Amino acid sequence: MSRLQKIALYCAIGCLSAAAIFAIGVVLIGDFNEFELKALLTAVTIGFASICILVSAAYRHPVLGPKIGYLAIALQLLAAVMLIAGIWVKTWDIPFWQCTWILVTLGIGLAHALGLLSARLRRGQRWLQYFAAVLIFILCGLISFLIVDIVGDLWKGDLLMKVLTVLSILTALAILVIPILHVIARAHRSKEQGALVLMPSGDGTFLTRDGRRFEVREIKPG
Repeated sequence: MSRLQKIALYCAIGCLSAAAIFAIGVVLIGDFNEFELKALLTAVTIGFASICILVSAAYRHPVLGPKIGYLAIALQLLAAVMLIAGIWVKTWDIPFWQCTWILVTLGIGLAHALGLLSARLRRGQRWLQYFAAVLIFILCGLISFLIVDIVGDLWKGDLLMKVLTVLSILTALAILVIPILHVIARAHRSKEQGALVLMPSGDGTFLTRDGRRFEVREIKPG
């Protein structure tokens, strides 16, 4: 685990734990005043932003390396800062909140997409990761359009809401299925690590999955 991942992990655990303890304290002895609610929302925001950053920091592109993850982290940090500023300052107008919630939507969507793309599936199952990532970006785009057109005509029709519902169901299904396939593939790989799997090549030799060639001969006992 890299230093950035450790920082994000400790920050997420600390902030979410602080938010939980603070919420229990507010329920038991607090009076739900404005300051307490703002402090609680701030802790929750930092905690969930840290989780998104942790997922993005773990992603490694086959060609670009961690650059896409760093870009996602920058966007998630900006979204968290703007959201916290909006919690504590009352003078921000509607365009500020629209921009903030669009950044929050994209930050959460990137965290989900990069998390699914980080899974190590079998070769025939990898298309599910790319399909899920496309679904997430389409869903984030539609939500962003709804945020921009908050008082417009997009909210009046049923078709867009049906499309959003279908995309949400498919995305939730992918978020559930891909980690399960990742665990199954990892278990399969761990079983293969202790065994040498040979496949006949047709010329009397045998090949392994990584392309190595072997000759096999029978050793008679005695």
